Amino acid sequence: MLFEIEFATKENGHFQTIHTALVHALNVSECRQIASEIADQLGTVGIHFFITEFID
Repeated sequence: MLFEIEFATKENGHFQTIHTALVHALNVSECRQIASEIADQLGTVGIHFFITEFID
């Protein structure tokens, strides 16, 4: 499946997108693992990520 991952930081109660990625993964669990690795590479403190199924 293809997932869209939006990486964001939260400032003043609002989320600000800092990066977006499309990821191929077998399931959401695998996608979360990949998203976590990408978040680590971005090097931003307090990063949140949101996963959306892009194509089924």
